[in-house]
Amino acid sequence: MRRNMEDISVIIPTYNHAAYVVSCLESVSAQTVRPFEIIVVNDGSPDNTKEVLAPYAKDGTIRYIHQENRGQAFARNTGLKHSRGKYIAFLDDDDLWPVDALATHVRALDTDEQCVLSYGPAQYFTDLPDLHSPPPLFRYPSGWCLDNFLMQNWISSPGQTLIRRSALTAAGGLDSAIWGCDDYDLYIRLARLGTFNFNRNWSLFYRQHTGNASHRIGSLYRNAARVRRKHLGVIPTPSQFGIWYHNFFNTRCTYSDRFHRAAVESYKNGARRRALALFLRSVLLNPKKAFNGASFNGPAR
Repeated sequence: MRRNMEDISVIIPTYNHAAYVVSCLESVSAQTVRPFEIIVVNDGSPDNTKEVLAPYAKDGTIRYIHQENRGQAFARNTGLKHSRGKYIAFLDDDDLWPVDALATHVRALDTDEQCVLSYGPAQYFTDLPDLHSPPPLFRYPSGWCLDNFLMQNWISSPGQTLIRRSALTAAGGLDSAIWGCDDYDLYIRLARLGTFNFNRNWSLFYRQHTGNASHRIGSLYRNAARVRRKHLGVIPTPSQFGIWYHNFFNTRCTYSDRFHRAAVESYKNGARRRALALFLRSVLLNPKKAFNGASFNGPAR
């Protein structure tokens, strides 16, 4: 039986995804633990998002906020400012939740006052999620895990998380100046304030499509480096050399793969000059991995 959870505010920033946002809302409405409020922040969408959401705003399903285009982090902060829940869930407008996503995280936060964030793994999909796919066996960091998150970001999307509002407020919300990596920056600041809980059940169905912000990998890479400099400095200290080096090496390997996949995609789409530029970025970041990666004659691995 479903029950309402007055403690949960769901914040959905939306931009130019009229084709996906209704499915996103339906996945929220299908939760076994329903949130107290759903706040949708339209970040100046140029498509017909406003018209698509109008019926949901009119019948009270959502609280609708429109703002000029300021970016996803700014939209999340706008939603946070207008929210009233004890727990905050951020969900991207093109992603979906499994039906028990909120229920799993609520239990963790309710039972441990030190826990500031609960999260689980994400399943990537293009057409439909595989509801019968078993979650990964690998356990992600739990407990006091600041060092783990200083090394790398273990959470693909904020939609995998439920966050204690008091901790979000103490951390100062999201830094809108760090485009695309504002969530990673937030996790590091939250990890200084309390513990994280990892639950191995699926927490998010992450939709992959050509409009994903993750395709803007050049900006993402630069901002990932900004996060490292912000929290670890330009030059590693002796006490944090291992953490700094792991972060540096992991970031280079991760983005080498992403630049390589983007190069393959661009080549297949006929954009050969862009493909070459992306491939060179991949080689510069990690020569060995780039040359051992996917072939231009086949799909990226």
